[in-house]
Amino acid sequence: MTSPDTFARAFVQVLAAAAGGGWIEIVRAGRLPSALTAQPHTTQGPLDLLLAWMRADDLPLVRDAMQAVRLGAPSRDVRVRFVDPVDGVTDADARIEISGGEGRAGLWAYVLRVEVETRAAELPAQVDLMAAIDAGPSQEVGVVEYEHPSVNVRLDAVARRVHGLPDSGELDIPVIEWAACFDAEDQIGAISGLCWPVPTELPRRLSLRLAGAAPGTGGRVELVVHLASRKGAVRALCRGVPGG
Repeated sequence: MTSPDTFARAFVQVLAAAAGGGWIEIVRAGRLPSALTAQPHTTQGPLDLLLAWMRADDLPLVRDAMQAVRLGAPSRDVRVRFVDPVDGVTDADARIEISGGEGRAGLWAYVLRVEVETRAAELPAQVDLMAAIDAGPSQEVGVVEYEHPSVNVRLDAVARRVHGLPDSGELDIPVIEWAACFDAEDQIGAISGLCWPVPTELPRRLSLRLAGAAPGTGGRVELVVHLASRKGAVRALCRGVPGG
């Protein structure tokens, strides 16, 4: 994928192949192109509709990469041409990293991490993560780590306590089990925010309601997510938020 100083727009789409040749969009996140946001959100349809931000004649490259991933390749990188008529962008270079795996209901899902290249990138300033999480001097701060394409996340003992898990358990737990710590409405946001981060939007703050916590009564976990030193890895500091 591109280095951080060569792209300004980055976003993620998760697509699943449905019966009958159709496609379902499960997740979209990041700095989405206007070609997607200017129209009513379509979550089902042909692949060219869900990938309306690229040149149609580049779709065979994407289909070939998806097929390679479906047959066992861990990931594939594809270069396509980005088109956004709403913003007046034509034929900008874009790279897609495609990975995948079997998801819910037996559907095969593909994760598309898209980076659109430009030399005029406006990237977020680096911040001190401890300052960003705004923890008090006596408040415990835990660490959550994820490395693509693992199916597990790693929580240290403090993070496990913050999430309401026994701190004597395994360090690594499945992503789905980690997400189940949160209210059902926050689970997709938790997974996309930690496991499918958009580099230009990091560091990213997540505020997630713990499962069983009534709205407005507190019981939240706040995470600040940033890239780790290893490629494909992210690291998040977390703290418990008792009120609000």
